[in-house]
Amino acid sequence: MSSTEIFVYMIYIESFDFKLALCGLALGYAYPPPFGGYIYNKPAQQPALLANSSAPPGAQADYIDDLIEQQKLQILSNVLGSTPPASAAAPSSEPASLLPFDSDAKGFRVNRCANCSCGVPNADRIVGGTQVQSNKYPWIAQMLLGSVLFCGGTLINDRYVLTAAHCVIDMDMSAVSVRLLQLNRSSANQGITRGVVFAHAHAGYNPSTLVHDIALLRLDEPVPLVKGMRPVCLPSTQFQTFDYQKAIVAGWGLSYEGGTTSNVLQETTVPIITNAQCRATSYKTMIVDTMLCAGFVQTGGRDACQGDSGGPLIVPDRIFRLAGVVSFGYGCANPNAPGVYTRVSRYLNWIAANTRDSCYCNK
Repeated sequence: MSSTEIFVYMIYIESFDFKLALCGLALGYAYPPPFGGYIYNKPAQQPALLANSSAPPGAQADYIDDLIEQQKLQILSNVLGSTPPASAAAPSSEPASLLPFDSDAKGFRVNRCANCSCGVPNADRIVGGTQVQSNKYPWIAQMLLGSVLFCGGTLINDRYVLTAAHCVIDMDMSAVSVRLLQLNRSSANQGITRGVVFAHAHAGYNPSTLVHDIALLRLDEPVPLVKGMRPVCLPSTQFQTFDYQKAIVAGWGLSYEGGTTSNVLQETTVPIITNAQCRATSYKTMIVDTMLCAGFVQTGGRDACQGDSGGPLIVPDRIFRLAGVVSFGYGCANPNAPGVYTRVSRYLNWIAANTRDSCYCNK
């Protein structure tokens, strides 16, 4: 970007009474500390690994414990013929207010008052011999400051969009809008646009460790969940890890590090790896159980990037489920640095408790 372009861009942002450094909408999300965008600068030091070990202390044990717990839950489920009771869940040292919802997602204490099916994509259709691209993933949202895209999000019911906490911290949400059903941002078709009444970032969000990088946006008007407009499905249980499954990350962010945002929604497929595998990458002990990693560790090449923050990582499970929220990475698509996402299954209780005034799909 030339100095002239930067100067013009600063004038544009200042017209919204926002500081350039606050929103990170210029200079390739070159944020000052603390962290506030997708590219996270590698810390100077990381906790050391054990000698002659490729994984951090306890990583393998954590992985084995997870497998054992899943096996126990599966056995209980087969015997009881239903979802295991909450007492069957592994104990947690987390505060009660941060505990995940401990039953099936369909058991949310929320209003299932929308006559719709979540997670069903729209299919392309043929008109006069020409393929018409549809909004394949109608739940994917743009977060806009004026006409400037700065983050993504995911519609989970008729009133709320799930995004990353770093997209909303210190932001004046009265100037932010959310747009759905606009495949091409340069199109005259504006899709569905809503204002944001408030943003509810997780109280435990830490900009230094990037833990609990998740937030809810309450829209100023409900989104009609009819025809081609549907929300995504949430994970079925808190124990749905999606490990080893292929996932899709989509957004309008940079097509490569240092590039420009895309006018047309882009998507790429990445493999989800275990947290033990992710701790063996350059992130090491930075990865905690409320995070999820996806990408090609050896080669890189596919990843989310700036502008995709807050957007969805979805997994086909007959329908599409929201596995993760785009959070951070050491650069974009670099080897030994897969994309890091907030693990949605660990926040089902928090989501349910903060979206009681909305309508979820009843199917």
